[in-house]
Amino acid sequence: MDKSQLFGALVKYHTGNLAKAYATHQGKINDSYREEVRRGKQEVHGFGLLVIADGDHALSDLINEGVICSFEAGFPMPVRDGDELSKRLREDREDPEQGNDGGYLHSRDSLTRFALADPHTANLNEIGDEGVYKRIPKDFVSPGGRVSPRGRLGTRTLAALSAPLAFPYLEGYAIRETGVYPEIPLGKLVHFGSHREHQGYLVEEFFFRPSKAKNVLYRNEDGLGVVGVYRRYEVDAKGELVKVYENSRITSLDNFDSYREMVTAPSIKTRISTSRNTSAMAAD
Repeated sequence: MDKSQLFGALVKYHTGNLAKAYATHQGKINDSYREEVRRGKQEVHGFGLLVIADGDHALSDLINEGVICSFEAGFPMPVRDGDELSKRLREDREDPEQGNDGGYLHSRDSLTRFALADPHTANLNEIGDEGVYKRIPKDFVSPGGRVSPRGRLGTRTLAALSAPLAFPYLEGYAIRETGVYPEIPLGKLVHFGSHREHQGYLVEEFFFRPSKAKNVLYRNEDGLGVVGVYRRYEVDAKGELVKVYENSRITSLDNFDSYREMVTAPSIKTRISTSRNTSAMAAD
């Protein structure tokens, strides 16, 4: 599976976790839980993920740089397509001997599990806090930026950001364990890479929001509708991160890779779009 297909495959894997996440958090989404999410502090344990790509020759480099502690025996696992990727990740997540710590190194046709180092001790000190937070938008943690992201970036997110800083040929993907909306017990899927000379900036993100629309991506047992939100970012001439595209009404993942490729076109990136006419992707 080529690296260009990885984000789309992770979107489908992440969406496939909605039913399990609601089952896991049944009865826990109360007023206290909702308030913690609004404050950017509620963690959704068990569904976090870190993937670093393109890792064909990166293991020793990442260990030397302090991003990875080690890699584990018994891997790499073959992953020829998105379905196999999801299958491998779910099997690993549900294996009590593996737990949910660490991350994966992705090469063209495999995943290699590794133990994660503390990214604060790696290369983030070189850019400092300002260098970290300029690489994400102000509303990274909460809708509308009500909660500042400062001090609220977890180990996986920082590792995904730091990998391209250490080696520009790498890209970092993470599923955050901090929720976005109180009604939805899953965090964001984020992708850090390189905007030409700007390493470690957010490239794109996908997350869920509640919706009252008839046509939705998912509906839980209580009847709550959920749709997807997809955003893309660029870095302007001043080195500032700018959102260049948004679709906040995704109701189908059919042809998601083709859709995502379409919205990277230069004619699209000149404006923020919330088009309702992207094939099966947008709701009425």
